[in-house]
Amino acid sequence: IIIFAHHKAIMDALDSHLKSLKYQYIRLDGDSSSETRKKK
Repeated sequence: IIIFAHHKAIMDALDSHLKSLKYQYIRLDGDSSSETRKKK
């Protein structure tokens, strides 16, 4: 599943929720370095 969100606050809320459910996921956003993006 790929999830897109326009607002970082929405991504933060999703991040919290997925962590509480112990889901494994990768998050890439504007704060991710280009090196991190290349690795993912």
